[in-house]
Amino acid sequence: KPLRASRTLLNALKIASADAKKVDDVLGEFDKVFALNTFGTGEAREQLASYTNGVVASDLPQEVKLKAFQKAVSGLESQVAENSLDPRGHLFLASTYMRAGQLDNALAVLNKARELSPTRPHILFLLADAYISKGDNAKALEAVEKAYNLDKYYPDAVRNLAVVAILN
Repeated sequence: KPLRASRTLLNALKIASADAKKVDDVLGEFDKVFALNTFGTGEAREQLASYTNGVVASDLPQEVKLKAFQKAVSGLESQVAENSLDPRGHLFLASTYMRAGQLDNALAVLNKARELSPTRPHILFLLADAYISKGDNAKALEAVEKAYNLDKYYPDAVRNLAVVAILN
């Protein structure tokens, strides 16, 4: 079963890389992987989220984008429910929401991830991105300041603080 799931996931990724516009074929392969329900299901959900982010940003018809988005969100919500204490699933879900412009949903999920892992700068950077996208530069600045205060020598924290401070 795990070997079949791995091969099916690789086939989904192969189809996606050959022609990302074959959304129904790709989603069909992901459905096969999910039906096998192996230890690799989480990885498959994350791969689907990454694929979906590309679909959402593409010039494909809106109904195709929505189909991929709904499948990715459904899988990632299951991931979060199954592993509620792991911020990783939250980050993939938030990223998918952000890519689709659902910023309030992204912020809710990111704030939950932050509760789970309050000292992880990457979560604070994603929060800042969501706030900037929403037009709330002041809250973005608060987020990057918190990241900076966690480690004043972390290059990404310094750079992000400088950029967001300029935006403000």
